[in-house]
Amino acid sequence: MTLVKGDIVQNLKGKFKDRYFLIVKVDDKYAFIVDGKKIRRDNLKKKNLKHLKRVYVAGLTDFATKIEKGVVGNERIYKTIKAQTENI
Repeated sequence: MTLVKGDIVQNLKGKFKDRYFLIVKVDDKYAFIVDGKKIRRDNLKKKNLKHLKRVYVAGLTDFATKIEKGVVGNERIYKTIKAQTENI
């Protein structure tokens, strides 16, 4: 399973275990994630791909691009993730 920008993932390891995040960008081994509460858009968390599990293919690529550019605020990020994951 390949994780891509815009996917909503669940953290499997570490301090934020079992929390949901949005992938903002991905490189070979790491994803940079945000949740809008603890991990804000101006301080992305670098997370190993094998510690993440895709829970929702949201297709939020455009939304992730707006986060990178700083157009979307933290509260909107949090509400979007919450709305996409409330039935999980």
